[in-house]
Amino acid sequence: MRRYLQAEGWVAYSRPRRDGALSGLDGWLEERFFRHRGNAEVVRQDLKRELSIDASLRTVERAVAPHRRLLAARAKATVRFETAPGRQLQIDFGEARVPIGGEPTRVHLFVRRWGTRGGPAPRRSRTSGRRRGSPGSRGRSCASAG
Repeated sequence: MRRYLQAEGWVAYSRPRRDGALSGLDGWLEERFFRHRGNAEVVRQDLKRELSIDASLRTVERAVAPHRRLLAARAKATVRFETAPGRQLQIDFGEARVPIGGEPTRVHLFVRRWGTRGGPAPRRSRTSGRRRGSPGSRGRSCASAG
């Protein structure tokens, strides 16, 4: 009360700043949170077992909330796009050092392949020399190599 009387006017409320039960454990919490794929309950159990800290689930959830947003962003960034077998083209680039004329030379590689998802690769047509299922094959389907 004395503080308010001395101020001779309105004084904003100031909440006392206390260290939380999990302060200083940010790195440990982050590592465990990603190890357990976002399961705060398992992180809480690790806290109790390894560090003898008995925290509530809600306390752990608040502590890992920033990491949960990052986990969701990572999951969204790695959404797979699937197409039907024989309807997609896979392209890979790479480089390697190989000896050419006895001298190590950097070689750039390019591989293009129609995806068949677990099935055999397309084979050459006996009539046209083109691969079945390739862009110039006029709709012919990809034949199995068996």
